Amino acid sequence: MGDGAVIPPQRTAVPVEYDDFRQQLEKLTQILQPTKPGETSTLGAFVNTAANNVRGQGPEIRDTIIKLSQAISALGDHSDDLFTTFKNLSVLVSALHDSSDVLRQLNQNLAAVTNLLANDPNEVANAVRNLNDVVDDVQRFVADNRESLGTTSDKLASVTQAVNESIGDVKQLLHVAPTGFQNFLNIYQPAQGTLTGILGLNNFANALQFICGAVQAAARRGAKESAKLCVQYLAPIIKNRQVNYLLLGLNPFVGATARPNEITYSEDWLRPDYVPPQPPAPQAAQPGSPPGNGPAPPGPSPRAAEAPAPGPVAQPAPTNPAEGLRGMMVPPGGGQ
Repeated sequence: MGDGAVIPPQRTAVPVEYDDFRQQLEKLTQILQPTKPGETSTLGAFVNTAANNVRGQGPEIRDTIIKLSQAISALGDHSDDLFTTFKNLSVLVSALHDSSDVLRQLNQNLAAVTNLLANDPNEVANAVRNLNDVVDDVQRFVADNRESLGTTSDKLASVTQAVNESIGDVKQLLHVAPTGFQNFLNIYQPAQGTLTGILGLNNFANALQFICGAVQAAARRGAKESAKLCVQYLAPIIKNRQVNYLLLGLNPFVGATARPNEITYSEDWLRPDYVPPQPPAPQAAQPGSPPGNGPAPPGPSPRAAEAPAPGPVAQPAPTNPAEGLRGMMVPPGGGQ
């Protein structure tokens, strides 16, 4: 303790007086002395009992002390493992405490499964019995077809090895096959039952390069100079003439792309198989009028005979876009 140090009250103790010490010794003597003259005190009885129990047990006590010291030494040697174990247990307890909801749900699910098994014990027994029957059948099948299964396993092993050796090709196939199949669907036309396409001349995308490259390839001498002259003379004319398809308004390679049953007509009379309704019958002559007198009634003109007879005006029907193109079309007579 240095000079000028201050002792706080928490570290200050009052010295015990001799009178207090003597009183405590008297109380201890009264407690330990016999209650009756000539009898053994409580402390003496404890000492006698301990002596009787320990008498003749020296070797066992020695072995116990030695083993206890060995156990304490082992614990001391593995103190790091013990601390790690306690730390891991602490982490486990903390995780379980934080996952109380999950544990509660797990207990509820286990209770539900237990209740289900308790309510339907016969079903579990039947399932186990059926599984046992299946295992017996499989065992008999394997015993009867041991050689065939061995041969099949060998062939399967060779196939697996071949697939493993061609894993790169398999990956490439899986990468290319979807695109190829989609391209096949795009070029297949069910109306003709064949593959169709369109002629695309990619060389005309850069006509200057195409023509001058051909001139350079055909020239025997001075090919480089010929190509330069070609570019010099043709560049002002066709430098902006870049096309991907022929400049024609007709493509003879593309035909019908829809089958007759895939076409929807807005009006029934547009169908090729449409049959117009029959015109009404002529009215009968009135009685009393002489036959053959008067001008003949005008007959229908050829163009009127070809046109369909007007029928009764139908009420406009509502459209339903959910039915597709047919549901979105106005029914016949709906626009009148």
